[in-house]
Amino acid sequence: MGLFDPFVKSDPSVVGIDIGSHAVKVVEISRRGGRPEVVNYGVGPLPPDAIVDGEVMDSEVVVECINDLLHDRGIRARNVASAVSGRSVIVKRITMESMTDDEAAEAIYWEAEQHVPYGIDEVTLDFEVLGPAEDEKMEVLLVAAKRETVEMHTAMLRDAGLVPYVVDVDSFAVQNAFEANYESEEGEQILLLNVGASVTNVNLLCDGAPLLTRDLSVAGNAFVDEVQRTLAVDREQALGLVASDDEADRNRVAPVLETVGQDLLLGVERSLSYLKGSAGSAEVSRAILSGGGALLGGLQPYLSTHLGIPVDVANPLRQLACDASLFGEGESERVGASLMVAVGLALR
Repeated sequence: MGLFDPFVKSDPSVVGIDIGSHAVKVVEISRRGGRPEVVNYGVGPLPPDAIVDGEVMDSEVVVECINDLLHDRGIRARNVASAVSGRSVIVKRITMESMTDDEAAEAIYWEAEQHVPYGIDEVTLDFEVLGPAEDEKMEVLLVAAKRETVEMHTAMLRDAGLVPYVVDVDSFAVQNAFEANYESEEGEQILLLNVGASVTNVNLLCDGAPLLTRDLSVAGNAFVDEVQRTLAVDREQALGLVASDDEADRNRVAPVLETVGQDLLLGVERSLSYLKGSAGSAEVSRAILSGGGALLGGLQPYLSTHLGIPVDVANPLRQLACDASLFGEGESERVGASLMVAVGLALR
């Protein structure tokens, strides 16, 4: 599924590019040998005011960061897969009359008018038929994004000299990376939590299809901001404290984790409660935590304790072939969670 998916000349390498509020992350995957292999990756920091709440404030700065990152890492592939998320993106499971794919492609615009709070000419649409439903109906996953957001996103990539191969949705990229690296049992419900700097993507999966997709505004920046305020430190110090493995540092930020963690937990629980109310009772077996926020000291055990399920930090490289020179000892495990979206995109 892709909101923007043009025909481009075949290229053995695709670069997944995750443009977040805190940093740009790139992963290059080659298919020359048949099996996907991670051949390059890189992370380039962005200034705090370049992207605010998912909105690009200074495209020139972002383009410069992309160009510098690709140059520094020696990445020459031009075909890129990227993603959008946040308030301009809507993902819904809907029920339609059973019909062929061609008929559904025409009917989806009328259906979207019932579910999307924007004019139909203001959005880019995509859909996927999930399977049959009761009474000769079928379940469909509807995805819509504001056309202006997608066009600005692709224009920024072109300004960087790149070819937008696919524009996807962050949650689906996370799902793609998960399915390439983890097994799941039939009927098992798995919660994917991707904690970025300004947005947390929530995706509840069952048998390869999302039961629920939500974006929450409580994310990594909320933890950093609260550490700054509570401990009276600057942003650089706050960033160091929230990511520290030192026990003394973790004890200092523990009250902040409890305060902001409650807000994040409440958003997740409300999402799951909505699903239970609309689709019958359901038990989530485990959660996979990804994004830069996954490295926040104490967040993993905090969520596991309060959700009452195992929570594992994601490693989207665990089942992929990797160039042996790319990562030092233990490095793939340390950086993997923050590359979840970029890996999922590059696998497209």
